[in-house]
Amino acid sequence: MEGEYGLIGILVLSVVSTTNLSYDYDNLINEAYYCTNAKEKNLNTGIIEKLVEIEDFYFQAYNIPNELRGMLLAAACVESGYDAKAKGDWKITLKPKKHPRAKGILQFWHWAEKEYGLNRLDPIQSAHIWMIHVANTYTKNFCRGYRLTKKQRWLGAWAQAVRGRLTKENRYRCFQRTKHWKKLRKWKRNIKNNVPGC
Repeated sequence: MEGEYGLIGILVLSVVSTTNLSYDYDNLINEAYYCTNAKEKNLNTGIIEKLVEIEDFYFQAYNIPNELRGMLLAAACVESGYDAKAKGDWKITLKPKKHPRAKGILQFWHWAEKEYGLNRLDPIQSAHIWMIHVANTYTKNFCRGYRLTKKQRWLGAWAQAVRGRLTKENRYRCFQRTKHWKKLRKWKRNIKNNVPGC
């Protein structure tokens, strides 16, 4: 059964244009191609350019701060090296066999299939759902009790969307930062210093 947002990614595909980006992604694309855990066969699929198109659409739709441009590229680099068939977070069962709890380019768990009707091995749909999930988390405003800038609220939502349980004790993850963000910051430092590679 498809989730509430299951068809959104498919519908958005008709809106996204490869030639009308609102931002110059050239340097970020260059950094993405240096993703250290990416195999050449995955880089040669054109997935990086597709992720850029998807990200740009949501940055415009949700008015996400430009300082976070590249977040989807960095997430896919860290999670799977842009491998649409990647499997991870292995769980050992009683048999003894292992089965992956995380699948796909953004390593979604099974909950995403239920909530969003996601095919986790579809990289395009996964990218749309990832952006939608971060944006949905932002609009829930878990960090409203703290004085944060808009960028900080988006960073908090990013951490909330991809990490575990939110509690008062962990301050709803409003001050936590993801490995994706650390990767993106490294890319931006490389761009600033004109040093390619991640």
